[in-house]
Amino acid sequence: MHDHLRTPGLPVDVWDATSSVWRPSVVAAITGGMSVLVPAAGGSVAAPVGTSAVRISQLIDSGLARHWAVRCRLMLFLALTEDACSGDSLRPVVAEEFFQLAATQTWWRSAFRTGARPGEAIDPAPLPPRSRELVLPYLEPGVRRRAATLLAGELRRLHRALLGSGWSGVAAAGHPVVGCLAALLLQAGEGSAQPMAIRSPAPRLNSLHTGSAVPLALSTSHS
Repeated sequence: MHDHLRTPGLPVDVWDATSSVWRPSVVAAITGGMSVLVPAAGGSVAAPVGTSAVRISQLIDSGLARHWAVRCRLMLFLALTEDACSGDSLRPVVAEEFFQLAATQTWWRSAFRTGARPGEAIDPAPLPPRSRELVLPYLEPGVRRRAATLLAGELRRLHRALLGSGWSGVAAAGHPVVGCLAALLLQAGEGSAQPMAIRSPAPRLNSLHTGSAVPLALSTSHS
């Protein structure tokens, strides 16, 4: 297996040999073979895939950048809820993130359904500077420090994966998900945060499959 692909939560493109197109996805698990997320009724499911049919994503437009950023935030808060001291206080935040994930799911479904022919490029579109995905809600100091540890580990993993796949340092630094993680890490380290309006979760939001290995990736620091 290519070492740079051993990164649950990593945005990738999957080759669909039947239709001869690349389809955007994300690594769900690597234990016992790689699997990626594919759209399904009510959310997404993990599907096994050979590593030879996977590449680092080249299909991230503005809509997908927003979707992957929301997913990063959700995985962060799900990992934080595993800490006894922060679980109760973050439940409304997790509910909001599930709402936002559902709201951005349409972009991913559309991009996955359409796919891209070999050689077809999509101009990368970084997240807007004031995007809500780049703002942490208020976190207690202890929870904020834990968030900083998780974000730093995830940022190192993603950056290493991009470099391992041949990206230059400049290109890797400009990856929209790298930018999202870096912005959140900066806020966590400085203690800056803004209140976040909480919505009532829509029906069946908790049925959204987010990839069982991704919260584990956020709960483990890698040097």
